[in-house]
Amino acid sequence: MSNHPQPRYDFRTGYPDLSIVPASLTGDIATQTVHSPLGQQYTGDLQGVLHTRIEVARFLSDNCDASVSEAEVMIITGALTGIDILCRTFTQPGDIVLVEDPTFFFAIQILKMSHVQPVGVPVLADGIDLDYLEMLLKKYAGRVRMLYAIPSYQNPTGTCLSLEKRLALIKLAQQYNFIIADDTTYQNLYFEQQPPPILKALDQDSGHNIAIGSFSKLLMPSLRQGWIWATPQQITALKGFKADGGTSGLTSQMVTQYLQSGELNAQIKKVRAFYGNKCRLVGDALAEYMPDSVQWMVPDGGFFIWVTLPETLTANDLRRETLKHGVDFLPGRECSVDLSGEHTLRLCFSMLAEELLPEGIEILGRTVKEMLA
Repeated sequence: MSNHPQPRYDFRTGYPDLSIVPASLTGDIATQTVHSPLGQQYTGDLQGVLHTRIEVARFLSDNCDASVSEAEVMIITGALTGIDILCRTFTQPGDIVLVEDPTFFFAIQILKMSHVQPVGVPVLADGIDLDYLEMLLKKYAGRVRMLYAIPSYQNPTGTCLSLEKRLALIKLAQQYNFIIADDTTYQNLYFEQQPPPILKALDQDSGHNIAIGSFSKLLMPSLRQGWIWATPQQITALKGFKADGGTSGLTSQMVTQYLQSGELNAQIKKVRAFYGNKCRLVGDALAEYMPDSVQWMVPDGGFFIWVTLPETLTANDLRRETLKHGVDFLPGRECSVDLSGEHTLRLCFSMLAEELLPEGIEILGRTVKEMLA
């Protein structure tokens, strides 16, 4: 049990800010849904409720400049479920699954539960290191079944893969015959300039790219509604490893009605502006309060800022001190397959109230300076 109280300045938890949830409309939809048979009964459909899949396919078609059918969509309970199902469907124990390093720490745990061997590929300033990736593909020839990647506003580094590198990554998947599990959670959370298309939209036919997405960051996290976009044949295979008896009919119906309401585009615009402002506040505070020996990258979207400390200071040592002052963050080594990156940390700016963001960074910066003195 922790000796510290709940931190006032929680930069560790990667949750959305509930103040941006469209609670009024969502509440009205929930009230209607809970009184309907569609909201009360089991769905009995492993692929997901048909009318939900139709609306998600329409959403993907509109947002990905692609033609997506309901036969290519599976409804799931968020991106983590998608990673789990893909891993169990397309890998066997002992297979190699490549991941960006650092990456989403829960993804590493899920891969290990499937008894595959996760192997890290370094992340550069412009995303995954493709030269290192190809070296690993040659080294583990025939053993690499999948790559888990977050091309847009990566968790935890905030990097965004260029169109050129996305196309090169697709070619590698085709050449070495592995599946890319493209986690698109932050694709729509850009602040100004739209990122390149998701990998599946760039390569719809080869079957080497499967997209995973979620509505948690756009609507309401407790809905636990996400989706997989794959070929119909892959969807059939995935159904054989989906053990939940069918995603919640209640939340599926709520998402369906929200999508049908036509309010999602306006909500996404609000979310972008909201988190974009938070990101700027933290970036400005880092510039004001951090010493020159600390480096960071302010992203163009997503939830996270990646910080690199001098080699004389580890993130774990820093965290022990900042917790005394109510500031928490995620040490970078927790995002690494081999627990490297001890001089890095992830700051999540999404959940904290705007007025607390500069205060927390000021305390963080002051503590860094004291420990480096």
